[in-house]
Amino acid sequence: MFYDYDFYEEMDSTMIYGIKRTIHFAWMFAKTLVLTIVLAAFYCIMTPVRIYDWIKEENYLEKTANRDEQIRFQLWKEEADKFM
Repeated sequence: MFYDYDFYEEMDSTMIYGIKRTIHFAWMFAKTLVLTIVLAAFYCIMTPVRIYDWIKEENYLEKTANRDEQIRFQLWKEEADKFM
């Protein structure tokens, strides 16, 4: 029996390549997972802010519409008073 240096050297290089690839994919998965968690947290934080901004804009539009309606009503009332 003799020790097959070439076979074991090839096996070692293949194992080292496999380990490097596995570590690379694990690192990429970890980066992707962290990025996903950060973006999900950002989305969860920003959702109430977006809802607040939407409600604020809706209130502003409603106040503007009511003010315009009051102005139109006042103008119509003044016009109607002229004819009476």
